[in-house]
Amino acid sequence: MKLLSVLIAVILSGTTLSAAPDHLIGHWDFADADGNAVPGKTGPAGTIIRLGKSSEIVERAGRKMLKIANDFKERNNSGGFLVRKMPLNPVKPFTIICNFYFDQEINYRETKEFFSISDGEKRQGFRVFYTWGSLVIRTGDGKKLTQVGSKAGTFRMPSGRLAQLAAVYDGKTAVLYVDGKKIVEGAFVILPCRNRNLAFGSIGNGFAYPLNGSLGEIWVYDRVLSAPEVAEKYLKLRESQE
Repeated sequence: MKLLSVLIAVILSGTTLSAAPDHLIGHWDFADADGNAVPGKTGPAGTIIRLGKSSEIVERAGRKMLKIANDFKERNNSGGFLVRKMPLNPVKPFTIICNFYFDQEINYRETKEFFSISDGEKRQGFRVFYTWGSLVIRTGDGKKLTQVGSKAGTFRMPSGRLAQLAAVYDGKTAVLYVDGKKIVEGAFVILPCRNRNLAFGSIGNGFAYPLNGSLGEIWVYDRVLSAPEVAEKYLKLRESQE
């Protein structure tokens, strides 16, 4: 009788016992871009920051992507993609996944910004970037920097094909994946920041460190995706290319 009551209550509430929230709070695809606007399939719309010819929609691997290119030493001219007032608190668990494409092998001396929510280059919040042959997630307080990254010179990002990057944070540990494979994991605590703008392809509103590559579909979750879930996400991407 108790079981019957529970089942009736579940049916009346419109839910199921097996339902589990996906916690997807942002999803964008540059195939949907309309001028500078990219409507959110989930979550808020984003804006393509076009500074000069630094950002343009291109086709790579049969997909529409946002190419972000400029001299990595230039300032305030890098372009990128910005989602303002993202409903994501970067000190709490999250997962960010993005598809990317580099036309050619990377100059390892360049810093290539993937994404960030940060108060500045060396300040609170977090940045995920590639520099000197190392994939890194970093936070700071303006003076002291804390980061988790692969050993310098030991990892080369894929080029000449569609690839996928995932950053997973659970509040005390950060894990970075490329193509569903764990590249680095370590203890890490993100310092709280005031900014809530989620930037892709350069730091800030095009301030510096252009990706010099192309960004594709992007997903943001306000939860931790497990290693098998990250691997499954990449497997779906790979299968779509076959």
